[in-house]
Amino acid sequence: MLLTGSTALAAVAFLRLDRLVAAAPLQPGEEVLSWLDQRAELPPPARSVIGQQLVWEELDAWITPNDKFFTIKHFGQPTDDIQAWRLDISGLVGKQTVRDFELTTPFARAMSVADAMNRNNLLCYEMNGESLPAEHGAPVRLLAPGWYGVAT
Repeated sequence: MLLTGSTALAAVAFLRLDRLVAAAPLQPGEEVLSWLDQRAELPPPARSVIGQQLVWEELDAWITPNDKFFTIKHFGQPTDDIQAWRLDISGLVGKQTVRDFELTTPFARAMSVADAMNRNNLLCYEMNGESLPAEHGAPVRLLAPGWYGVAT
C-alpha cells in the first residue's frame, strides 16, 4: 500500500520516534546525518532576548520537555511572587474556580472585547502536566488565536 501526502503525514504522526528507530536500526556502515541548518551562535544583542533555543537533535519524544522548549523575552521576565496571585474563573464556565493572583509588573497590551471573548482562547497554568514555568509566563498565560505569544 502506497501512502502519499497528508495520509502519510497522519500515519507518521501516530508513530513514536523510538518505534521508528527500532523499526529501522542502523546497518553496518550507516550513520545518522546532522541537520544541515544548524543554529548559529547568538549575536550579543540577542543574548538578553532569546532564552532557550530548540535543539532538534536533543529531542527523543513527540512532547518537548519544558526545559527544552523555545523561549524568548522581548520585555524581560516578570519577577512577581507566584505565591501571591489570585484568579477567579466564573460565569459561563463548566467549572468555577478561584486562584490567588497579583501582578505588579507593568505588562499590558490592549485586546478588543471580541478577541478577549473568543471561545478558542486558553488560560494556561500548566505545561506538560507541571505548573507553568516562569520562562513561559507563570503563573498563568493567555493563548489567543491570531495573537503572537509576546502580546498575550
